[in-house]
Amino acid sequence: MESTAMRWLRTVVLAAFVAAIGLGMFVPVYSDEIGWRFQERAALDGVDKMFTELCGPNTLAAPPFFMMPVRWYSALFNTAFADPFWVRASGVLYALLLAAMLFAILRRVAANARERDVLVTLGIGMLCLGMTPLLLVWSRPEQPIALTVLSAVCLGLGGAVAGRETGRATAWLRCAAIVALVVVAASYHLKGLAGLPIFLAALFFCAKGREAHVPRIAAALLILGIAAVSASYWLDRLSCPGNAALRELYEAHSIGASISSVSGIGDLRALAETVFGNVGVLRYILLTNPDQYPLASWLPAEQVTKAESLRWYLSLVIVWSGVLLIGLVAFVAAAVRAWRARAIPAPLVFAVAALVSFVGWTASQNWSNIYETTFVIPLLLLAVLLSLATAPKAGRARSIFEVSAVGVGLLALVNVALLGTVWAPGMARAFGQAGYIEDQPLSVSIRGYRQIEPKILETGRMCGIPEPENARAVLVDELTYFAYMESRLPQHRLGAFSHWNGDLQDPVGYLKSRDSDGIVVGCHILPESLRDKALRNGRFCCLGPDQW
Repeated sequence: MESTAMRWLRTVVLAAFVAAIGLGMFVPVYSDEIGWRFQERAALDGVDKMFTELCGPNTLAAPPFFMMPVRWYSALFNTAFADPFWVRASGVLYALLLAAMLFAILRRVAANARERDVLVTLGIGMLCLGMTPLLLVWSRPEQPIALTVLSAVCLGLGGAVAGRETGRATAWLRCAAIVALVVVAASYHLKGLAGLPIFLAALFFCAKGREAHVPRIAAALLILGIAAVSASYWLDRLSCPGNAALRELYEAHSIGASISSVSGIGDLRALAETVFGNVGVLRYILLTNPDQYPLASWLPAEQVTKAESLRWYLSLVIVWSGVLLIGLVAFVAAAVRAWRARAIPAPLVFAVAALVSFVGWTASQNWSNIYETTFVIPLLLLAVLLSLATAPKAGRARSIFEVSAVGVGLLALVNVALLGTVWAPGMARAFGQAGYIEDQPLSVSIRGYRQIEPKILETGRMCGIPEPENARAVLVDELTYFAYMESRLPQHRLGAFSHWNGDLQDPVGYLKSRDSDGIVVGCHILPESLRDKALRNGRFCCLGPDQW
């Protein structure tokens, strides 16, 4: 393909990606986007917490001091922009930043403008496939963690391509920047530690020469210390000693919880078998596939038939299998060339690091939610693209490389068009509903919150619940949380009225034990026994101590 045509295709694919992310602005805010924010409330409550306080003494945990800047940042922006609209807007912004970071990386590793266009077309095109664009806008910890990882790659590549030795001040600054990225990643979630191979690779390449030795060694020791403290903190959060039912649920979802309960060789052997069984690519491709009944109704159901979903999935498997095969061949070719040249190409090392991070995190997941794709898919794609950038490309290899990019680019355009055709009408119906969405019980609309908030606060006053800044342990849902965000130790409805309640038999008794000021949720959320006692104010219901 001519350079002009390839550049045109790259531009159109980029535009299609931006359009798909723009469509993602209308994805309702899903429960997990609110629920994870309960884990980063230390700047508001003095401690991090979970949905509720049922896990026992480790439920309320003071994070390590180095995590507090992220907690302050979260508290500042979450309270200043307490509205589902801004949750989604931040998700869209982070998704665009992720694409921009990937573009910057590919510019650095491409040998020339034509190769850059091919890599960008392939990389951004893969991010356009399936439901990936609509998942990338989810405002969860995967977004900032992915950005820290890509930022570290940029720093490492910048140092690797520099032709001269690094000065002492520059070396210290670059190493400090990578340490800061590790702190941010580790502060958001345990999966931030999965990026450790990439951070260490970035530390190796970010500076050159004799003046870089001490800064790199000091930074490496600091990073390992941060990782050890962070791992201990996050694993302890998942141990749940106070509730056996919740502990079993955590262990069913994540190796992290299982690690904290290992007590002998038998447990360790079973854990190793589970880890090896968890590694795989196909299940994450499946998670990006349009489903007839999207998980937990994060999008409207029955927008595609079962047969259409299956055809879409088979297409994704074929495309991903082809790209991964090409990436594997490119990696082997690049490794052979590096061995013969007695060289260590930075992009190839980062490809290995990204693959190790991918394997490390996927191995820890006994059960994967759809949001995991927004972290592991970029990691896998990064490994492929960096391998392709490093591999020799001449003759037939170059033709296969370019034809693959063209094919993926064209499929990306078709996929984005189908996303708009299939899902936009249902998303428009959801957008037309302010607050709760009739057919999506775990999601809330991004529209109309400012008009709804006075009603929520009015409902709380009906039951004698104090104003948010003076309220304690109020049970809230995905919508009413925004009104009571600045209250003390709010309780999430999933921790009381769902399978995440640890077989809690008496929610009111639990709330009394926490000195709760009451409940403010959508009436449809309350069990019938509590709904009969509640005071109703339109779609909202409340219970205070007087109603208990």
